[in-house]
Amino acid sequence: MLDKVQVSLALISLNRIIVYIRFGASSATTEKYKTIYTLFKLKLKTMKKELLNSMRVLLVAAGLCTGANASWAGNKTAVSYSFNDALSPSLTVGSKAHFDYSNTSVISKTPFLNIYGDNGSTGATTISLGNTDLSTETWTLEFEWSGYAGCNNNGGYLYLKSGDNNLFSITEPGNWGGGFTLHYGESSTATVNVCGMANATRGGGTGAALNTTDYWYHIKVVGSREGVKLTVANSNSGVKVVNAVELSATNVNPTSLVTRAGGLGSVAFDELILSYYVEGEVIQTPVANYTAVNGTNRTITATCATEGVTLYHSTDKVEWTEGASYVASANGTVYFKAVKGDNESDVFPFEFEAGTEAYFCHILWVKTGKKAAKRKKKLSFLWPFCFFLIHLHPIIQI
Repeated sequence: MLDKVQVSLALISLNRIIVYIRFGASSATTEKYKTIYTLFKLKLKTMKKELLNSMRVLLVAAGLCTGANASWAGNKTAVSYSFNDALSPSLTVGSKAHFDYSNTSVISKTPFLNIYGDNGSTGATTISLGNTDLSTETWTLEFEWSGYAGCNNNGGYLYLKSGDNNLFSITEPGNWGGGFTLHYGESSTATVNVCGMANATRGGGTGAALNTTDYWYHIKVVGSREGVKLTVANSNSGVKVVNAVELSATNVNPTSLVTRAGGLGSVAFDELILSYYVEGEVIQTPVANYTAVNGTNRTITATCATEGVTLYHSTDKVEWTEGASYVASANGTVYFKAVKGDNESDVFPFEFEAGTEAYFCHILWVKTGKKAAKRKKKLSFLWPFCFFLIHLHPIIQI
């Protein structure tokens, strides 16, 4: 294996060649050394790469980094939601509940999702964490959360799920201003300070009421071969409610967040990202959206944050066609992936509906005619006539 001394000597030799080229060498000698310089620079690049790999092997052998933590590439995003509007992500609202994106977070300075409830028991909303199995990866889930107390024993809640199992929960009794309680492990709990109920702000006014630095929390969950750990801290002050408490002794796959607002209360979300460490170059998962509509045809185009990739699409995830765009003329799902060299991204599914055409009739008064050929007397013959024309116009409905 290479050591730092070899690379340092190579750098010194390279600098001497550069100096020799720039000062005092004949033109013939200069060309000779330019060739040597180019070859030496390529060799040095290889030497530096070998040195990094050697250092990594030594670190792993010494136990300073193991498994996925030894990644030199960084994080790959599995799921990212801004909660700025109804598209990030697309969610189904529960019964007696409403989605509100009208407030700007004092933490992120961007809009956030506030789910508020009517009086009575409200339905739950599920936030999917994607289809990538992370149970053998080192993964991190982070998001901002806030709450507003409900009433009449119709309390709000938040559960982080791994399949059918709950990793942690934040629940409230819903007794007119009662606080939320964080539950983790078999019997451990902690109090989470939330906005208390007030008649003036309950229901639709909850988003503005809970949007203070006192009530926003940064929730971070990390899964690895050492298990799953939870940290909850105030998003503004950083004061921790809990710090790296154990949710599971073994790694698991996070699948969803399940939440509901309390009666006349609410729960709020902002800036969620689920990522995991990978070896090799990180190829980010593409995203897609509609880019054109022509009659019943809709064009769906994907983009990728990683430069230099080739995008592919498929309708069955078996046969892949190169290209970032897909034209849909019926309802269905198209899948996109990004490929660069031997690496490829996770598959991004996009459910689509074809456009529709409606028709309306309107009456046009059309005046037309035919002009005869000129005759010797240069007389023009014109046969004007008028008629009603029924004309059909397609209207594109997106």
